[in-house]
Amino acid sequence: MAKDDFIRIKYTREVDGRKKRSSVSVDPDLFEIFAKIRGTVPAARAVLREWAVAVDADRQWQDGLGVDGGIGLSRMVQRRMFSEINTFVDKGMVVIQKEDADLHPNAPRPTRSAARRRSVSA
Repeated sequence: MAKDDFIRIKYTREVDGRKKRSSVSVDPDLFEIFAKIRGTVPAARAVLREWAVAVDADRQWQDGLGVDGGIGLSRMVQRRMFSEINTFVDKGMVVIQKEDADLHPNAPRPTRSAARRRSVSA
């Protein structure tokens, strides 16, 4: 096993009718964020294991090379992680923007006089 600080997510896959152990590597900081989104470390590991198996099974090979441009399995799983993190951040930003607009002292607020002006001119 490599002696780096990456987190290994181990899974089994079938090759020529035999089970082989394999793993994907994930940056520890990225994994920490993903685990917060998923709630727990075991939940995050389970999702990544599931994604690794799915991506590995869906990969297509031609002449011993992946037709995906040579992108490694770990990178493909990390792309899914980034996508989920991005979706989570986008949703959170909408909530924060709404909260900021509601709470900011200089935010425009409808007033009674503005409502009266609209009804009088209409």
